[in-house]
This record gives sequence, C-alpha cells and structure tokens, in this order.
Amino acid sequence: MVDLHSHIIPAFDDGCKNLEESLQMATTQSTDGTVTMIATPHVENQVDIDKSEEIVDRVAGLNEEIKKAGIRLTVLPGAELFPCASVIRGLEDQCPLTLAGTGRYVLFDLPHGSTMPSDFDQTVFGVLARRITPIFAHPERSPFFCGNIEQVESYIERGVVFQVNSGSFIGKHGPHAEDFAFTLFNRRLAQFLASDAHRGQSRTLGSVAKMLSTPGNEAYVQMLTVESGKAVINGAPLPPRPAPIPEEEKRPWYSRFTRPFHRHAL
Repeated sequence: MVDLHSHIIPAFDDGCKNLEESLQMATTQSTDGTVTMIATPHVENQVDIDKSEEIVDRVAGLNEEIKKAGIRLTVLPGAELFPCASVIRGLEDQCPLTLAGTGRYVLFDLPHGSTMPSDFDQTVFGVLARRITPIFAHPERSPFFCGNIEQVESYIERGVVFQVNSGSFIGKHGPHAEDFAFTLFNRRLAQFLASDAHRGQSRTLGSVAKMLSTPGNEAYVQMLTVESGKAVINGAPLPPRPAPIPEEEKRPWYSRFTRPFHRHAL
C-alpha cells in the first residue's frame, strides 16, 4: 500500500518527536502492508515554503536510517499545504511542494472553520490551471465539507480529489467525521485512504483497509490504498472511481458496536 499522508519526519512539525518514534512508525506501518509513505509535514506560510528543500533532505536522511534498521519501507517527500497565495508563488519558484516530487499532485490541509479563506478558491484553481491536481485532506474533519455532499461533488467536478483519514472510520475524530467518512466511502467520492499518522504507535493504514474490505468493497479499497497512490508516485493519471454502492447497503454491521471502543485507539 501507499500511504499518501503522514508526519513521519522526526522533530519537524507536530508529528514524530524523534528518530526512534519515526522508526517505530515505519516498522508498524510496513508490518501491516504499507510499502511507501509520503512524508507530508505542515507547510503553512511563505517561510515554510522557503525552507521546503529541507523536507527533501530530511526524507533522504530518514530513508538511510530506515534502511539501516532493516525496515522494508520507502519514504518520499511531500507537504501538507495550507491553501494560500504563497503556494502559487512556491510552485512558480519550483519549490519541492508536490507529492513525491513529480509535479502532478499537491496535498491541501483543509482549514477547520465553517468558511474557507477568501483566497481559497483562487489558490485551488491557480493550482489546477498549472495542470496540478489538488488533493483535499480529510474533508470529514472540515466543517465546510462535513455533511455537505453537494460541496464535495462540486469540487470534484472542477478537478479536485479527496483523501479520507483511516482513523475517521473507527471514530478517532468523532461520530460526525465517522459518519461522513462512511458516506464518502459508500458513495465512492474519496480517491485516497491515508493514515495521517503523527505518532509511532498510530493505528496502521492496513488494519483499517482490512476492516473496510468487506464483500463488494475490496476493489475500491485496493484503489484507495494502492492504485491511486501508485499513480501519484509515478506522476500518472488517477484511476477512475467506481460507481457508488446501492443505497440499501450500509456500513459493516460491526462498526456501530466497535466505534465507542476505538474512538481514541489511534
């Protein structure tokens, strides 16, 4: 599997605190089926963008340590970008802001308010105009998108794709995020499933993928965790999303019972 969204670089943002924790994350995730993780530290302003070359250097160093430890995992550079005009300037200056450095995809961290910044759409469509695909991270955690399928579909129609956090399916971000994550999943509106892992002991992407791989969902989970991620790291077009499942088919029966016990498990 390819984990598109992680905070595995040690002592860089609010992710892993040190190398030991980064190696713990690498071990845990790889043991459960992840072979590639894209490091996406927060890049929130022009100062961060100006220092984005450091992300590439830190990923190279981390890969050396992972190899020394005998862990079967590759980390690629990326960023979780705050959507602002600085992103456009950074892309124009050829700063390494795109995922895996292919120049094809960027990951946007959605602000946690009920409204977007005034230059949000201008930034997003400026990226699209450069033939770069914006990926919106965890819409189920965004008041602007959560519960608003029409809003999600509107941005998809304009070329944006969406990434859902694996933890949302087991209640990590609360019942509203969980319900909307399943809605996006059942309607096949998500393009990626990712861990957004911050801690070494974070629940693995693989464990949630297995939970979701119930009969009729296996091919979609494969697309969310493997095929779409491979397209990103190869700078290739994304695979098409399948048709939504019938309305009468609900989430796995056991998820309603497991939610209270797993809400803080990640």
